[in-house]
Amino acid sequence: MRILQVLPHLSKGGAERVVVELSNSLIADDHEVTLLLAFPVDPSLNQQHLNQKINVQFVSEVSRNRLLAYLKLPFYIVRNWKVLKTYDAIHCHLSFGLVFGSLSAIFRRITKTENLRIIATCHVVGGGISSVRRALNERL
Repeated sequence: MRILQVLPHLSKGGAERVVVELSNSLIADDHEVTLLLAFPVDPSLNQQHLNQKINVQFVSEVSRNRLLAYLKLPFYIVRNWKVLKTYDAIHCHLSFGLVFGSLSAIFRRITKTENLRIIATCHVVGGGISSVRRALNERL
């Protein structure tokens, strides 16, 4: 399978570490894995633990503004739809990934792309987040 994992970045965190471990195990099972990140961070945090076969791409090469990364998503999806629809699954993590997945699902419906599966994982279980943020994550 060709799998795209989407998350904001690979900073030092539990969800990011889970994605690294999951991606490495998928590679070990002979799947093709690409990570799509909003922007790069220091590679010594978590990126260094990725299998070398995993392709890492960025929506933006700089991390000037987190809001800007979200605003770029619809344009990124439209511009890269031909490539995105070649994946068997897009696995979306954290709020950035959930927004990406929601926009991709809308575009999938518009273009009638039936073979693309979108999987969302919300990593806020047990986390102290506001009820507004929790509701937004659940809705996405």
